[in-house]
Amino acid sequence: MGGFNLIFSLIRKYFFWMFFILSAVLLQSPKEGQAVQQETRIPAGVSMARFKLISKPAFSEAYNGYGERVPLKWLLINDEQLNDWVTGSISREETVLESSWIYGLSQDWMLEMVLPLVSKKQSSNLVLKNGAPSNSEWDAILKNLQTETVNGLGDIRLKAGYEMGASTKWFVRGGLTLSVPSGSSGTPRGVYPFSSGKQIYDSRFFLHINWYPFVRGLRNGLRFSQNTAIKGERENMDGVESSFSKGNRFEFHYNWSYEHSDLFYAFELHHLQQLESQLGGGANDQGYLDQGLLEIGWGNLNQLESNLLELPWQVRLGHRRPLRGERQPIAPAWQLDAQIYF
Repeated sequence: MGGFNLIFSLIRKYFFWMFFILSAVLLQSPKEGQAVQQETRIPAGVSMARFKLISKPAFSEAYNGYGERVPLKWLLINDEQLNDWVTGSISREETVLESSWIYGLSQDWMLEMVLPLVSKKQSSNLVLKNGAPSNSEWDAILKNLQTETVNGLGDIRLKAGYEMGASTKWFVRGGLTLSVPSGSSGTPRGVYPFSSGKQIYDSRFFLHINWYPFVRGLRNGLRFSQNTAIKGERENMDGVESSFSKGNRFEFHYNWSYEHSDLFYAFELHHLQQLESQLGGGANDQGYLDQGLLEIGWGNLNQLESNLLELPWQVRLGHRRPLRGERQPIAPAWQLDAQIYF
């Protein structure tokens, strides 16, 4: 586990230089281009491996219920009176390495399995102000928000997708993703848990619509999804176990991408709508989050339209940034994505 932490710390430390070097390489590769391919649309019997590294540097802010930026502690401590008596700050950081295997089961069906390795760190110096009233529940909440590190396997995701229609200019895929509560490091508490997994079953229905306008190399996409979790048990922030039901979550993505030669550029807008969860009563976590994502990439996937390749591949580097929201953490993220067909 020490080697696992060392690799993650080195990658976070030199992430800026990785971005700079990759950008310089990409800008110096002008070649003839082809129309873009949808990377997860694979023939029957073909497999694809994908590796994604997601890094969220330390963040200490969140959006409150009015869309204002506030310290992260106001989101994690769902007690206005306690927040008034607490001084200090809390921050979180996270790194996730996802390994995915995707397989074309038939001309219309595909299967996917995602195995995440999670490393999280919480840094806290929250204490009660002098003169604060004695309250054992408050003491338990602050104890559960102490500095902590979590490393281990996250929740495994299983996905089945069905191609509902396609032509030379568009295709539509729908399906279901199931999250299995395999992450066991750390204890999930409250509605913003600090643990490697959520320890509840979660299902997502999705619909992907992609179309290719008449500009060569350009692709547009719409994605709709709804998450529903099965009712389970979870501790409150004071450590008392209660029945827990995660509120439904609706997500909308609009993206466009442009591919010229071996270069890939993409932009995405993401809207998340969270309904209220139930944790021994209303959890007061209903809200939304709007984010923007920029990606650059390099690889030979676009050559599949005109050539047979022994090893089709592509590498992408992206940055995701929150734009506005309510009752959501403000956690910008970097991601490095590599995919290979075989």
